[in-house]
Amino acid sequence: MKSLTHKVILTLALLMLVGCGESGPPTGTVSGKVIIGGAAPKEPVRVQFINSIIGQGASATTTADGSYKLDRPVQVAEYTVYFEKLVDASEQVSAKDELLLTVPRTYRNEASSPMKKKVEKGANTIDLEVPSA
Repeated sequence: MKSLTHKVILTLALLMLVGCGESGPPTGTVSGKVIIGGAAPKEPVRVQFINSIIGQGASATTTADGSYKLDRPVQVAEYTVYFEKLVDASEQVSAKDELLLTVPRTYRNEASSPMKKKVEKGANTIDLEVPSA
């Protein structure tokens, strides 16, 4: 009976140790500044980090000085970064009004954006410089 009790205690202790490790893949947080044509954006910009291969993505809205912080941690990987204009959905807008014309067309969608950024485990500061349109 004594050896059975020792085995149960040992098994429980082992399970507790295993359960204390990280669950899921490693993640990182991302913040930084957006610079368009050498200056902070003149209007708030939506920054998108997307990795379609692993199905991960997060976004952020820039502040007046161009700072951003992704809305959640993302899995460690390389991400395509692109930029969108913020649109007030409560009003009627045309397709042209929805375009961020201060950013070159290639940086406005995931498929054509040449900007790739690697997110490492922990806190990441990633500044994003984009030429003006």
